[in-house]
Amino acid sequence: MVVVTGGPGVGKSLLGVGLADRLPGGVVLEPPAGAVTKHDSLTIMRWFKDWLVLGAQIAQSGRYLVIPSFARPLELEQLPERAWVGPIHWLVLVCDADILERRLRGRRKSRGIGDAEVSGLIGVNEELRAIAQEHPGARVIDTSALSPGDVVDAAAAEIRGWVS
Repeated sequence: MVVVTGGPGVGKSLLGVGLADRLPGGVVLEPPAGAVTKHDSLTIMRWFKDWLVLGAQIAQSGRYLVIPSFARPLELEQLPERAWVGPIHWLVLVCDADILERRLRGRRKSRGIGDAEVSGLIGVNEELRAIAQEHPGARVIDTSALSPGDVVDAAAAEIRGWVS
């Protein structure tokens, strides 16, 4: 199972679309935008439990699950369903703060966010960068200077290395 995590604006959605064609042994499942971040903690934990169950079911067919969404390793590791899946690989997408701010502010008005939220999301970006450094096996892709195609190439190569 592979979880591609990162805050809003780092490139998870574009990556998810591009990965589906590049990983023939993988099942890329992207939850609806905001599905994880815009609910109460019990609902979020239910999502995480479902990911683990689905990951185990997909593994039974000799394939693997790739989920581009937001999560932290501890949030999945603490669940009882964690025992049902083998290794969970973490690919952490991050971005330089100034570039991330520009991306977030450049979103269409319906997704526009204020100064406090931009600041908070930049903090989440830095938190995930730190978690990736502490978590064995997590890999970071800094999307700051990469095109979407380059991000897909880097992620696909990393994932193929894990699952082969």
